[in-house]
Amino acid sequence: MEQFCIDSERVTASILDDEAVLVNIDTTHYYNLNASATVVWKLLQEGPATLEQAVQSVSQAYHIPESSIAKDIERLLQELVSEGLIILRR
Repeated sequence: MEQFCIDSERVTASILDDEAVLVNIDTTHYYNLNASATVVWKLLQEGPATLEQAVQSVSQAYHIPESSIAKDIERLLQELVSEGLIILRR
């Protein structure tokens, strides 16, 4: 089962209201996450999570069908991995 987790050695984050600000310590690039992406980030702060768990969290937070957001959440997680902010564990 694939799980995603925050790369705590490479990233620092602050959550302000419904948005998260992330900084990749190695590159000094910073990222602003919108409210729905912040729901995913908060889930990952609790520990490793699967794509399905991330989709469920956003679906429950915004009362949106999982099928309509699954691709967007998958894309978000892939982007966070490619930017070195989270790690994919297989």
